[in-house]
Amino acid sequence: MLSIKFLGELWTLLAIHVVFVTCFYEEKEQTKYTMAKLNITVLNEKGKRFIALSEDGNFGVHSPMDHTVGWLYKLSNSNKHGCNFFNIKVIKPWIALVRRGSCRFDDKIRNAEKHNASAIIIYDNEDSELPVMNNFDSRAIESVSIKKNLGESLVKMIENNKTIFVEISKGPYETKWQVNPTSVLFVSVSFIVLMVISLAWLVFYYVQRFRYVHARDKTEKRLTSAAKKAIAKLSTRTVSKKDEEEEMDGCPVCLDSYKGGDTIRILPCQHEFHKICIDPWLVEHRTCPMCKLNILRELEVPSPPNPRITVETEGTTTIEPEPEDHQNAADNPVVFIGDIEGTPLDIQQRRQSTDGESSGSADSAARILQVNADVNWERDERDNSTSNLIGSSVNT
Repeated sequence: MLSIKFLGELWTLLAIHVVFVTCFYEEKEQTKYTMAKLNITVLNEKGKRFIALSEDGNFGVHSPMDHTVGWLYKLSNSNKHGCNFFNIKVIKPWIALVRRGSCRFDDKIRNAEKHNASAIIIYDNEDSELPVMNNFDSRAIESVSIKKNLGESLVKMIENNKTIFVEISKGPYETKWQVNPTSVLFVSVSFIVLMVISLAWLVFYYVQRFRYVHARDKTEKRLTSAAKKAIAKLSTRTVSKKDEEEEMDGCPVCLDSYKGGDTIRILPCQHEFHKICIDPWLVEHRTCPMCKLNILRELEVPSPPNPRITVETEGTTTIEPEPEDHQNAADNPVVFIGDIEGTPLDIQQRRQSTDGESSGSADSAARILQVNADVNWERDERDNSTSNLIGSSVNT
């Protein structure tokens, strides 16, 4: 969980950094401009209105934005870019129509100003977005940029002896965002670096996780094997009918009284439990549920160096003596229980007893939250009936 949290914080910090730097670069790349509204009236040879158009353009960044009108004139083909001195006869007020390229915007605007033009319209030399002119030095007359197709259409009309009257007015204020290649490169590199770091961290985390789980499973298997050896060394006793009448205590696990024929497991701490109740607990926890006595340490059974690593086991639990414990099992007969399904049993009440040890045992039993055992009463009763039948036959 700590590794995943750290990875999430790393992603967040890098994402904030990328957004901040991207915004910083884009802030420098934004262009603010004012749109120009062009009302174009085309007259035929007889001076009658032929076409009326309404088009959009962009004012230069430092251009005046007054309302301007005039007759539109194009320059000669040798000076169509407006980079040289204008040599043209015009009717005032007039507006110059020139092509983009060959010189700076300031040079074109300055030449139009010298020839007493009211404004200058510069059409693009390629099909692209509407250009925005940065005319830092020329601010005397209005300068408007338009798209290539519109400019070429106006040039054709003039060449076909059409007269064009243009009215320029101020349009809305706009902000144009431009994609900075440096910003794109930075974001791409940052993303790649972030992915590489994340991938390396995840590989490292899951390798460590696999090693931990493998070590934990290995340790759990050793602990389970050691617990089986320890259980094989524990003594048991069978409750007789006579003992049943005198027996005052009950099993702290299932809270049921001891009955004749029940097999009791006696731990080194002298606490007693139903064998069928305590064996699954000892396999999993290896301690007395009453006093927390470690049976592996008490019986001096070798255990793995890290007994704290535990694994939640599912399914069935089988307790079998190891080969070296066969002799101990023969000296101390034990019935090993297999295929016991584990379900949690909440202890909600404690039993009272007359002697001090039983009272202490009952107090400890109240602290037990869960015991991984499910007593199979039908099999227990069947075993008890068989034991009683065998006992009666022996007595006879």
